[in-house]
Parts: sequence; structure tokens; C-alpha cells
Amino acid sequence: MSGTVCRDGPEGASHKRFLTPFLRWAAPAAWAALVCAFSLVPLSGVDVPGVLGADKLVHLTLYFVLALFVNYAVRRPRLVYALSVTAGCGTLGGVMELLQLYVPGRGPDLWDALANLTGAAVAGAVYVRWKSRKAGREVE
Repeated sequence: MSGTVCRDGPEGASHKRFLTPFLRWAAPAAWAALVCAFSLVPLSGVDVPGVLGADKLVHLTLYFVLALFVNYAVRRPRLVYALSVTAGCGTLGGVMELLQLYVPGRGPDLWDALANLTGAAVAGAVYVRWKSRKAGREVE
């Protein structure tokens, strides 16, 4: 033997079983932390001029990306899982809106919460459709 360690043994397999899910969930966890941080930053005295509705597009995009990451991490391209991810991301969006009651210069907005939920729902539909087409089957 040359002294090299075989990675195909039980020790390598258990390491891979731990590392793969960890890496798969790293992106959604990091993105969720970023979304939460942006949602809870005080905006005292900040006036953000812009296009009407641009704020809602930002909300929709942030939660679209979050739900896409979570759907990929779940790895179950079925409608029931996508609906669960949508509900979870939508709940996070609603909680973030309510927490803005306690952030100076911020306040909850029902339209922001709906934009969050819409972004998550669109991501779920896109993910399920993409994966089902890739697998060559209809959406279940």
C-alpha cells in the first residue's frame, strides 16, 4: 500500500452525506439572512426616489430568489413541496413586515407582503415546471 486513504469507504461516505446537504442549504440560508438584514435596516431620514412600484419589484425579486434556492435545496420537484416552500417563504416575508413595526423609519406594508408571497409562488411554479420538463414528465 502506498499510504493513500481511500475516500470510498464508510468514513468518506458519512462525510459526503453531511457535506452535501450542508452545501445545498448554504445558499438559501445566506440569502435568507441577507433578506432579513435588508428588511430590518432602519431607514430614518432616507428618501428613496424612484419608479412607482419599484419597491414591490425588489420584494418580488428577493423572495423569488430565496424560494428558488430553497426549492433547489429541497430537491423535490413536486407541486406539494413547492407550495410548502411558497408558504414558508411567504410566512418569512409576513414576519419581516410585522417586525418592521419595531424598526425606526420602517413600517409593515400589506402590499410588500403580497409581493414577497408572489415572488415565492412564481419561483415555485418556475422550479416545478423546469424540473418536470427536464425529467420529461408532467407536473404532479
